[in-house]
Amino acid sequence: MDLKESALKNKIEYAACLPAEGFSDYRSLFVILIPYYCGGRDSYFSKYTRGEDYHKFGRRLMEKILSDAGETDHKILIDASPLHELSLAYAAGLGKKGKNGLIINEKYGSYVFIATALLKTEAEFHSPPAGECLNCGRCVINCPGKAISENGIDYKKCLSLITQSSKIDEAQEKLIKECGSAWGCDICQDCCPMNENVSETPFEELKVDLLLNMDDINELSQKQFKEKYKNYALSYKGRNIIRRNINLLK
Repeated sequence: MDLKESALKNKIEYAACLPAEGFSDYRSLFVILIPYYCGGRDSYFSKYTRGEDYHKFGRRLMEKILSDAGETDHKILIDASPLHELSLAYAAGLGKKGKNGLIINEKYGSYVFIATALLKTEAEFHSPPAGECLNCGRCVINCPGKAISENGIDYKKCLSLITQSSKIDEAQEKLIKECGSAWGCDICQDCCPMNENVSETPFEELKVDLLLNMDDINELSQKQFKEKYKNYALSYKGRNIIRRNINLLK
């Protein structure tokens, strides 16, 4: 079974393989998109955090795809990577490049995780870059921190990163309150016309046990917090930042 067949067998419709340029020990770079959208629900957590931690799920999924394809010598890179994942996914033709710094896929919109793996074997299959987004400007207009502009993104103003910061000022506290976000921000995605009528994820693991709130945050010790929420991506920062944000929303 080749990589394409293995990806499809494991419910990954968008996969590509590029030459592993700049890596002397590897010959190919495998890139996949993992869709995570599972419908709109009321929550003060960003959609990407609600299902199982994508680092854990993505690694497990990538291992299965590579194993089924007979790839035994590889290096999986998810998020914590020296590679610029967005640029790779774009170069491989897996989606359009959005002004908000996200890849926008034709079927799943921008609600996708990017996972990559370096391979010792040689393989190459990809499409030409799909071009830019619609350039409607909605993400620029609606970004609450005015982080997105025609010149790029000022991540210091991004609400998603502000909610994850250990120290914030009064203006940033006000932004969190106004937007009702305890972790992350989906505003630039939710207002994007290319995210209208996107398909839901085919992965049940990302649809069950959704994290929509933490009503018990003030009752948990740090140890209890980490144990209870260890399977969710936002738990890596610990309890204090999330507790601060949730209490700001009360």
